[in-house]
Amino acid sequence: MNGELHDKLKEQFSAVMHCNIKTVRRDSYRLQFHIMPPFGRLEAPCGFCQFQGLYHVFLCYAPLKEREISHLWEHCTSRDLVHWADEGPVLLPDQPFDSRGLYSGSALEDKDILRLYYTGEGADSAQDSQHKLTTILAASHDGRLFGGKQPVMVENQLLKAARGCARDPKVWKESESFYMVMGASLGQRGGAALLFRSEDGMDWSFTNELAPEKKFGYQWEHADMFWMDHKRILSVSCRGAGLGETPWASADRSGYFTVEGDLDSEYRLSGFTDWDEGFDFYAPQTMLTADGRRLLIARMGLDSREYKDPTAARGWEHALTVLRELRASHGHILQQPARELDGFWNAARSVQCSKEHVIPGLVLYEMGIDSIKNADFSLVLAGDLKISYAAAQGLFAVEFTDSRLGAGRKRKQKLIGRLDSLRILADSSSLEIFINEGETVFSTRFYPADPVYEAKVRCMSCHVRIKEKR
Repeated sequence: MNGELHDKLKEQFSAVMHCNIKTVRRDSYRLQFHIMPPFGRLEAPCGFCQFQGLYHVFLCYAPLKEREISHLWEHCTSRDLVHWADEGPVLLPDQPFDSRGLYSGSALEDKDILRLYYTGEGADSAQDSQHKLTTILAASHDGRLFGGKQPVMVENQLLKAARGCARDPKVWKESESFYMVMGASLGQRGGAALLFRSEDGMDWSFTNELAPEKKFGYQWEHADMFWMDHKRILSVSCRGAGLGETPWASADRSGYFTVEGDLDSEYRLSGFTDWDEGFDFYAPQTMLTADGRRLLIARMGLDSREYKDPTAARGWEHALTVLRELRASHGHILQQPARELDGFWNAARSVQCSKEHVIPGLVLYEMGIDSIKNADFSLVLAGDLKISYAAAQGLFAVEFTDSRLGAGRKRKQKLIGRLDSLRILADSSSLEIFINEGETVFSTRFYPADPVYEAKVRCMSCHVRIKEKR
């Protein structure tokens, strides 16, 4: 680590944060129970793990305006997955191989050491216009102080495997070997995941490329691999995968394949299922808890030509989703808010609705709706955010009837076949909608003119439970 440059960057960072932090904290759109960097643009969650009794997540982000500071990693910790402490910046762009930014990566606990693997962007000199990607390791014995950074794969090694760029390493151990998967581009063949193997976590060799038979997007990112219900799952964010699809499809999609066969030789990627059907979901990462649960977290924010995020002018962009607990059921992966979040809310108040019912005074809340019985249903929030289900078509939709509430976005929809229940988590400027026990999820940011608004429920008959923030 370049100590002098590291100290200089810390001083610059502190000065920039001091200039921005008051404005950002006053913003009524800042989320109250989601993880966010203190200011700037969030790119991705990184290093999501549990180590020495603490949960850790690192935030890859950068200031929006100050070009002298590239992407860095902010460190957040929690003992209960509900209350998170911001430990400040832990990795800064203080080496030639990451001088132009630290990008996404992962964490691995190995023999009481926490290893962070990430993609660094650097150059041979300040005048060099060529940006070079390096896979880098930083390690810690206590999960707080990380020692010298060590490049473990340089760009030449990555270019031998990919015609474009390969980035965002996810590392795990299996059968006493280390494995790494990265999102990549194979040029005209489109996006893929690259698999590497190592016996010591330092010296890596290319093993295989994982790609579907038909081109799917032009660049894959934020790859993750794990087991669920005795099946190997490959999770990826695919740039360009939604181009040419339905009018409501996002150009960039995040979802998962099932991997059948041998990773090292013959395999097949079957199907692709989107993690989230909403406007704002990208760069998911998972971890396995000490009690055996698979948790997922992602960036709640997705750029598009239509989207004019009002928070960018206020010094910040994007946040993380709530922590989601994954569970396999009948060949699908269900998502629900992590059970620890139940402690965030007061006791529920219940409302029995028929035809139309107005619920006033909503701010931060969880709303559960059941007994819908696959009938037509609509819920209008803040006047112009309509959540609806058309029973005849089996079509669920989230629509901004006034695009100002959605900052330019208009509609997302999905054929779900039936609607029995909803669970909605609402923060100051975000909604996460879990349908039918988490079979389908819609996540979106939205920007109400008044932080306190009403909900208007229309249904034949349904039961509504509302829990508000403690």
